[in-house]
Amino acid sequence: MLLNYFGEKNSSPCGHCDICERRNDPELTSEEFEMITEKLRLLLVESHLLLDEIIKALPFPEERSVRVFRWLQENGKIKKDKEFRFFWTN
Repeated sequence: MLLNYFGEKNSSPCGHCDICERRNDPELTSEEFEMITEKLRLLLVESHLLLDEIIKALPFPEERSVRVFRWLQENGKIKKDKEFRFFWTN
């Protein structure tokens, strides 16, 4: 898209710029985000888990689960203890 703007013809996606990476990033619907969030909450309210255990327990595509997990962690909903096990905060 950028190359086309500058007059380049027959430009193909590079796969490295922010435009190409955004195109490859699967968008989450609000419903998907809520479903993954609720499943994470249910898992982490009951026990502290390692990240691998969490991802294996989620019935969603890994990249989507990780994306929601990161958002929840960055926004203080999920924290980790001294043993690097994650838990849900209230």
